[in-house]
Amino acid sequence: MPIKLNDLNIGDEYERPLLAEHWGYASHHAISRGVITPKGTRYIILFVTKEKQIFLPQYQDSIENDILNWEGEEKHGSDNRIINAKKNGDEIHLFYRERHHFPFTYLGSITLLSYEQRTDAPSSFIFRVDSLSKTSKHDPFEDVEQHKKEFETLAETERKAVVQSRVGQGRFRRNVLQLWEGCAVTGITDPRVLLASHVKP
Repeated sequence: MPIKLNDLNIGDEYERPLLAEHWGYASHHAISRGVITPKGTRYIILFVTKEKQIFLPQYQDSIENDILNWEGEEKHGSDNRIINAKKNGDEIHLFYRERHHFPFTYLGSITLLSYEQRTDAPSSFIFRVDSLSKTSKHDPFEDVEQHKKEFETLAETERKAVVQSRVGQGRFRRNVLQLWEGCAVTGITDPRVLLASHVKP
């Protein structure tokens, strides 16, 4: 039985066993990985958990507004297919949950915006979550405009960095974590509780 996604409701919650049964798999173990590419389909399906079980690889995955920051598989098995999805006519769909052992929320199709392909670590991908972008009220350019007076007190290079970080918050966050390996003020290193922010002197 071919997998169908158009009979799922965006915003509804689904457990893997239910999806496996719905799609005709003998067991939910067939879809237990973070990325599945069902045979005979043009689908790439991501199952993303923000807060993972402690014994699993701690990929840095999260949604901010309508942007998904996602680290690919350790062995890079799906990197090229994801990168070439648009060119090859593949659709990427997202099931997302904040914490392990909770149901996934189906968020529909996602669009690859940028990526950094790596060989020594999981590749890094930034997607737009299409269903959230229609309802998201966050506009990074509006944010910059609102703080214009504040930015005018900064030097030219600092001002440019702030604007770029507002628009590309995911990349900024990764860079801060790489540089400081955690919070520069408190020393906390658990990325699940950290937000990347600018501090005005």
